[in-house]
Amino acid sequence: MQMDALLAFATAHPIFTVGASLALIVVSVTWILAALPKVSISQTEAEELKKADEKAKQRMWEHGLHEDNVFNERLNFFLIFESVSLGVIGALFTHSPENDESLRFLSLFGLIVTLLWLYVQARQKYVLDSIKARDSAALPDYAFILQIRRRWPLSTTWLMTYFLPFLILAMWLIVLAILDGRILSL
Repeated sequence: MQMDALLAFATAHPIFTVGASLALIVVSVTWILAALPKVSISQTEAEELKKADEKAKQRMWEHGLHEDNVFNERLNFFLIFESVSLGVIGALFTHSPENDESLRFLSLFGLIVTLLWLYVQARQKYVLDSIKARDSAALPDYAFILQIRRRWPLSTTWLMTYFLPFLILAMWLIVLAILDGRILSL
């Protein structure tokens, strides 16, 4: 009985169904990739990194700063894009006929961009984690700072990588459900 209701809903709301299915696939793949073991630095590699000269350590540090800037710039780009997209959808929603397919497709596009954002941020977090492991092996001061920060239960990088895109993803799914004329009730 519930399967029939689910199939009826999927048939009646194809754009929402496509968006939700795509979201499920991309989120699953991203979580699987994020759960893969990180490349660890062996004891001999850590000893070699500690022996690096100051110029090499400076390059390592600058590389870490660069990747951190890339992470934040991408985050800002996607947040601005999502905000503008939602504003456009809101403006069009208030001035358009009830059954405007372009709103549904724009919402689906916003959902796809959010999924891209989730993947890009997860990949960049993986890069940052690798650099953090390298830098903490080479730079004792940095290792000490990382040790102090572990007192906090949630990393802000983790929140910006996963929580923010999931929140926006949920928003796009709600917008698609509203545009389809009903809110999901499970």
